[in-house]
Parts: sequence; structure tokens; C-alpha cells
Amino acid sequence: MDDFFDDIDDLEEILDEQTEEAASDPFGNNTSQIGSVVYYDPVGFTFMSASSDGSSLIDANIISDWRTIMLGTVINEYEDKTVDVLMCGFLMAEPLRLPHMYLYEDKRKYIQNYVKDMFRRFVGAFFKQIPAYNELLKLDIDMPTVSDILHIRENFPQIFESLRVCSDLKKFSEYINRFRSNYIYVMHKNKMYMMRLSDEEEKPDIIIPDAIYRADFICVFRHIKLNESKTYEQLDTEVEKFIQDNNEPS
Repeated sequence: MDDFFDDIDDLEEILDEQTEEAASDPFGNNTSQIGSVVYYDPVGFTFMSASSDGSSLIDANIISDWRTIMLGTVINEYEDKTVDVLMCGFLMAEPLRLPHMYLYEDKRKYIQNYVKDMFRRFVGAFFKQIPAYNELLKLDIDMPTVSDILHIRENFPQIFESLRVCSDLKKFSEYINRFRSNYIYVMHKNKMYMMRLSDEEEKPDIIIPDAIYRADFICVFRHIKLNESKTYEQLDTEVEKFIQDNNEPS
């Protein structure tokens, strides 16, 4: 039982440490990709981003009619210009229900291994269903972390606005309701937990995996390198410079 309480203490610590960081407003920075949607362009063979707030060259309002493969929403960005993208769907049609045997005390210690195996199976099924583009087949797919979900919770609902405007509204509503209502399998320090946003509570609801509850598989695409699309501000600067350079007397 000591391990159980150690795990809970560990989670309380990370929630306290990262809530303040997650609460920072990434949308105040026009160069931030967080909240943009990421899609794969099968013509240019590149990953592209689009935003609904006018900060990107491509407007998310117009891409719903384009021939693209939608991946999801940017939730993290890094100094090397790569981003983490939360999948705009779930790996399973319904949340995972564990076999009845995992209700017994002597079987609970095997739950994490079973869930990890199921996650790998459904990731494998995902790769079989997507078009065979090399860039898609190389995607690094992972479970979300506790800090990922904290970041989403603290910036909800703005973080999904770009996805909303380029999605079917009924499907988007179903996606968000499922994301907010169900437990989701998450990782922290190589340990697995079940986490729910829990709007009514001060902190998210986090428990050790338990066969009593069903939980969803949603994945994060890690460190995607986006095509270097320029903002309107950058293009305006380049146009002004071009005009100045070409109007100078020879």
C-alpha cells in the first residue's frame, strides 16, 4: 500500500508544480503555434499548421474543404520548432473496458501491462488505416502526460478554437464531450494513471488504473516538424523590404 500513497503524493506534487505553468496564456504570443491545427498536405508532402485567430498565413476557417489529412491541435511547442499535437479523435470507438479478472486484487498489478499492450495494438491499427505516406508512417505516437492534460485544461476552450472552425460541428461536439467526460489514460514518470478534466473540481480527477472504470485512448504525436509557413506580418515586412530595395536609385 505504500506504493499507492507514494503515487498519489507524487501526483499531488506535479499538479501543484505545473498548474501555475499551465495557466500561462500562450495565446498572448502571436508567434505561438499552441492552439493551431496541424494537418498533412498530401500534395506538398509536409505537415502544415493553420489558426483561426489570424496569426498564421493559412486560416483554419478555409481548410475544411481542402484535401488534407487532419492530425489535431498543437498543445506543446519546443525551441527546435517542433510541436506536440493532440489527436483530433480517439484510437477506439468506445472507451476501453478491462476484462473482469482485473477486478481481483491479485490481478490489479498487471493492469498497466495489459493497457500498454492494448494501446500498442490500436496504434498499430491506426497506422494500417492511414494513407501510406512516409511522413505519416514515421509519426511518433505516445500517450498524453499529466502535464499535457493540465495544459489543455488551463487553456480550455481556446486551445480547441482552430479545430472547431474547421470541423463538422456535430463531430467536434462529440469529440469535446468525450474528452471532457471520460477518464483518459495518461503517463507520468513512466507510470500510468487515469485522468479526467473534472470541470467541477479545483483539480483534475486522477486515479490509479482500475477495472471499475472505463478509460479512453487518445494519443499525442510528438515533435512534429512543421513546414516553415510565414505569418502575415512576416510577409508584409518582406514585401516592404522588396519595394524599398527595388525603388532605390541605381
